[in-house]
This record gives sequence, C-alpha cells and structure tokens, in this order.
Amino acid sequence: MLGDHLTLIGLGIDPRAGLDAATQARWQAHGGAFVHVGLRGQHATSDIAFAEDLSDCLVQGSARGHVLVCRPDRVILHDGPATQANRIVEQCLQALTLTATQY
Repeated sequence: MLGDHLTLIGLGIDPRAGLDAATQARWQAHGGAFVHVGLRGQHATSDIAFAEDLSDCLVQGSARGHVLVCRPDRVILHDGPATQANRIVEQCLQALTLTATQY
C-alpha cells in the first residue's frame, strides 16, 4: 500500500484535507502519494488509498487527525496535526531537496 515513494498518511482524516492546492501539486510532482487510515468500520470516501484500522491502535486518541510522512524505507520522516500539513510537507520536500543537492 505504501509503495516505493514518499507517502502522506492521514490518521482518521484524508491527508489532503490540510493541504492547499499548490502544496498538494508539489508533493505529487515529487512522486508523493496519499493514504487515509480510517477507523474500524469506516469506508473510503475519496479516490486515494484507504486502510481500515482493524486494531484500533492507529487512529484512536490523540493520533486521530494527524498526518505522517513515511519514507520509502518505512521510516517516519515527519508528523504532526493535519492542520499543519502544508508546513510538514514543505519541510520534508525542502530537507530532501537539500540532501539531494549535497551529493
């Protein structure tokens, strides 16, 4: 489901909800994908990848409404409230761009 690219994961929320159009376009231009992890019993409500949290441990409590940036090697690069998704995505893209230009 995560593939070989950066993935913005929304916990209990569509991860695109906190992104403006320009940031979403930049994310996708860099190969970024989206995954919505929903509550048990919740169903996909959009055209992005959807996973149901059958264990009730990813989306419950304070994690709900947060986004995670997952690298292709499955390491979490950045996370925070979905209301800060623009900042989170921009910081990740900036860090990856700086890293790529150093080599």
